Amino acid sequence: MGYILEIKNLSVEANENHLKIIHNLSIKFPEESVSVIMGPNGSGKSSLCQTIIGNPEYSITDDLGDILFFNESIKSLKVNERALKGIFVSFQNPVEVAGVSIASFLRQSYFNKFKDKKFNDFKEELLKSLELLKLDNDFITKSLNENLSGGEKKKSEILQLLLLKPKLAILDEIDSGLDIDALRIVSNAINTVKNQGTTIILVTHYKRLTEYIDDIQNVFVIMDGELKKTGDKKLIEELEKNGYKAINS
Repeated sequence: MGYILEIKNLSVEANENHLKIIHNLSIKFPEESVSVIMGPNGSGKSSLCQTIIGNPEYSITDDLGDILFFNESIKSLKVNERALKGIFVSFQNPVEVAGVSIASFLRQSYFNKFKDKKFNDFKEELLKSLELLKLDNDFITKSLNENLSGGEKKKSEILQLLLLKPKLAILDEIDSGLDIDALRIVSNAINTVKNQGTTIILVTHYKRLTEYIDDIQNVFVIMDGELKKTGDKKLIEELEKNGYKAINS
């Protein structure tokens, strides 16, 4: 089994203030695996996610730095081009879009990717996904992320994931804002997508999400924009017990 995503010598800065965030970072993610990225606040985790999807607010600062998706460089591709290749990144704080219903957004996204599908295909997939997430059918009549609770916004992100079936899903703190019941529901949906062949990268601060996710193979700890430690699921237990300070000690 090869690598679906390879981060090579990546250095990144925020365009707004030219602050260096990620420093010569290299990580490989195996295909059809589950990996976890952990680290304290401000360590560069979300910036890495946004750089992978091509957010123009971030720039790769070194010509040697690259992002390979199935061994192909994608660093020159736009956000929509990366998405069409099969990369999905959830938002830590999903944007509210007044006047655009969740249903219309999902329908447009679905047919942009699956051009040969029919409306009945979309409807069938949507109803199955709503049921899996324990959401009422009227949920999709609401404006995208507007007046939704934190947990509902995260379920809306997972609803997109279920419909789009990407090759790679990067979930940035998808567990924040979820109560214990919602956490179980969302985790079940993530496991469903994983079992359909999607590679999963979870970005989280806490152990609780990882307790519900099957077959976690790799754990990467990022601190100060650098990869500090790599391990398996036992590393999560170590972090829970000793905290991040123990990594540098």
